[in-house]
Amino acid sequence: MEVEVAGLLSKFKAIRDLAREAKENVYPDREAVKSLISEYNSTVTLVGSIIRDASKLIHLLPSIYIPETISEDMISTRAKSILNTIEIRCQGAIGALERIISPLSKEDSDRISSLKVQVKKLSAKLPNIYFEMNMEKAIEECEHGHFLASALISGRVIIYVLNKIPGKEMDDKIKTLIEKEVINKERKDVIELVMKAAKKARNFFSHNIEIMPSPSDALSLLGDTVNLLELYIKLHNTMS
Repeated sequence: MEVEVAGLLSKFKAIRDLAREAKENVYPDREAVKSLISEYNSTVTLVGSIIRDASKLIHLLPSIYIPETISEDMISTRAKSILNTIEIRCQGAIGALERIISPLSKEDSDRISSLKVQVKKLSAKLPNIYFEMNMEKAIEECEHGHFLASALISGRVIIYVLNKIPGKEMDDKIKTLIEKEVINKERKDVIELVMKAAKKARNFFSHNIEIMPSPSDALSLLGDTVNLLELYIKLHNTMS
């Protein structure tokens, strides 16, 4: 079924993109609009035959009906509104289908679930809601297979936190964490974790476009970010 769902997802993406492209015209081509309506409606009918228990998704994707008696001028007048509707409904279908197709293994999915729990526990202790918002978005992107987006969001959280730790260089920041008793100087593993997290985050924010994170990279960076946030909470409490 996964192959069929992937094909369905691709169709909705293509229809959405064509609707966006058509909207750019001051007067969208009537035949193009008709064709998109037809393609959208036929794709919607495929949902029920491919996806088990598709009733909820189908409910979000009603067919677009235009009476045969409608004038060509009316189609032209309503074209952008129709194209907007097609785009919005396709986007909804895309979101739902991406949830069904997970690019992650069972082990990685379990790790994501664990990270969600950790983030939720940390959220009440963090200084503001933006930490949680960024982490939830990073996790969501990873779930959808958008590993670069996930890594970039995780990376900016790491860099933000590191900038909040007093010290010009990383060695100075580590020294601050030790002096504030956030980490024990004997815990070389924790010190190494902070150093590696900083390096990985900066790598993904570098100007080298050849660096592309794998699922493992994205998940690792998410985990590093959560661990760093735990240290940041301790530091924040000592400085409050």
